[in-house]
Amino acid sequence: MSISDLDIYRSAHAPIKQDGADAPIHDVRTCARPQSIDGRPLIGAVPGRRGLYVCAGHGPRGISTGPASARLTADAILGREPVIPPELDAGRFGVPGGG
Repeated sequence: MSISDLDIYRSAHAPIKQDGADAPIHDVRTCARPQSIDGRPLIGAVPGRRGLYVCAGHGPRGISTGPASARLTADAILGREPVIPPELDAGRFGVPGGG
């Protein structure tokens, strides 16, 4: 995060918490937010890999969409026949490794 990003963050949050606008910054962290090439999560069984399931690639929407995706994945693992939309299906890009 650059200093300009911190300034933007502070100014955006200043109306919410006035005393936080001048608070010292003790640490800055970043994290990876993996995302699939089409921007949609990969959910369900991985084709060509028996018993392997995935629930990943949510990008910046993982906190809000992760729980529902996890439920779909758990249902698939437990054989509950979830309805995983085709646009989120883990197999939409084919078999990993092209095989």
